[in-house]
Amino acid sequence: MYRLIKRADSIEALESKFQGLTDNFEWIELKSTYQQGDEIWSFTSDQRSWQMMAGRSGYALVRSGKQVCYCVTLMS
Repeated sequence: MYRLIKRADSIEALESKFQGLTDNFEWIELKSTYQQGDEIWSFTSDQRSWQMMAGRSGYALVRSGKQVCYCVTLMS
């Protein structure tokens, strides 16, 4: 599981900040899964995964405290 870092203000704010996000298949799936009350959080894998060239970061959809799906935006 990934470590959540910071809650995003909104889907729209993220899309305006990161140009290529709207073309990402995982992002499109995340948006279609979004329900009222859900939260979008940035995430990262642990430091060891980055050192092992298996790191991932991106955005996770969180519903009732559980990660429902995610969108990877950076990997090593």
